[in-house]
Amino acid sequence: MMGNTDANTTANTIPSQHGNIRPFLDLSTAHLRYPTTQWLSSQPGTFESETGYVVWVPTEFSEETKYPDELIAIFKATLGVVDYIMFDRDGPMDERFPVYDW
Repeated sequence: MMGNTDANTTANTIPSQHGNIRPFLDLSTAHLRYPTTQWLSSQPGTFESETGYVVWVPTEFSEETKYPDELIAIFKATLGVVDYIMFDRDGPMDERFPVYDW
């Protein structure tokens, strides 16, 4: 079993370019409409928790998957910057995106 010292040393030796480290954006679920949360719950590849969702940012948008409008806007704003978005009820609000009451 590793002690804290070993874990801290190991964490400090992994370069940020390492393929297993992925950037994500932390956002409030208030940036999603309620029907979008229901849609996300049924999508393969969406990780759901008690407080939100972790969603992969697609690199292209096909006609096969009809993404909700607010997701498309957020995806397009984050494309090439993050790989995932963590929507959480306690996540921060971002003034660039609309807020929905539900």
